[in-house]
Amino acid sequence: MELRLGVALAVVWPDAAALGNAAERRAGRRVGIFGGTFDPIHGGHLAVASAAAEELDLDAVYFVPAGDPYLRRPPVASIGDRIAMVELAIAGDDRFLLSTVDAERPGPTYSVDTVEDVRTAAGTNAALYLIVGADAALQLARWREPDKLAAATTIVVVGRPDQLSPTDLPAGHPARDATFVNMPQLDVSGTVIRDALANGRPITGMVPPEVERYIHSKGLYSPRSTYREER
Repeated sequence: MELRLGVALAVVWPDAAALGNAAERRAGRRVGIFGGTFDPIHGGHLAVASAAAEELDLDAVYFVPAGDPYLRRPPVASIGDRIAMVELAIAGDDRFLLSTVDAERPGPTYSVDTVEDVRTAAGTNAALYLIVGADAALQLARWREPDKLAAATTIVVVGRPDQLSPTDLPAGHPARDATFVNMPQLDVSGTVIRDALANGRPITGMVPPEVERYIHSKGLYSPRSTYREER
């Protein structure tokens, strides 16, 4: 979900007692999973994660950048840049964590695989909440193994009340029994941000300041980059 950030890792093996204590801490946690291309991550993404975390009293929300997203156009920025931007964007909130499981797994990104990998990290006793927007919820029936996905997690749909409700979905739809979290609509999207940058317009306020500085320092989405407009 090219990742190789060039970070050298020192592996320290914990003793059995430490492993046991870690397992106890993970037991019973309420953990959100928020996947996406994050191309780039922006204020709307952070607002969605915050709304879900506050409404559902989540202990943590994993942001999971997709490597090769299923049912979507390929991202414009590299996976390394998108991971770096997510790290910068979530650094100020202790509830928000980065997971690179989709980036490290070869092939297309499927949420059912993401959930299995995050469960390994979060602990088998953690309650998992898959956070999606209204548009994504409508497409859930097209996702790989949607019934398995619905059985493994609580699906959380975040959006305006007039965007989508359970009664808008047919019986048997994987999001029909989802938990719906309402939040105001934010007029920001990755497409809007990329278009602004490609045309030399400012994006101040659309993304966190640290992300904006990173984008400009790397020349991402500029006319000189490999910018591709979504159609």
